[in-house]
Amino acid sequence: MGVEIAGGILQACGRDCAHMSGIPDRLAGRDAHSIDELYDCLHSIIPDLVEPGRGELYVTYPKCFCGLVQERLSLTPPLHCECSVGWIKEVCATACPVPVEVELLQSVIRGADSCRFRVRMPKSNEGRGESP
Repeated sequence: MGVEIAGGILQACGRDCAHMSGIPDRLAGRDAHSIDELYDCLHSIIPDLVEPGRGELYVTYPKCFCGLVQERLSLTPPLHCECSVGWIKEVCATACPVPVEVELLQSVIRGADSCRFRVRMPKSNEGRGESP
């Protein structure tokens, strides 16, 4: 199985896992059409994990929250982080009708102190946020 296919499978798992957290249910009915509106939605639910940027926002986990990984961190392949990419995509999709791009910037599994993701919307939907 190729990396792209495996990454897609892990993202699908992350999307399913997002619903188990209950966060998408709390965002249902929101209608964010800009990155600023999406930031406001996410900040109302996960204020310590989200921060604004210029035309983008950032989600930062202080540790790997995956229950499957926590006890086996050193044995987990870096590709597993695609699961968190899917989790964030699903959370954003419940608050925003516009598909977002989620980019993994760093992760605990890959040796960083935290997991950090950049979330962007298509250019026509960017907001006026400030750089972090």
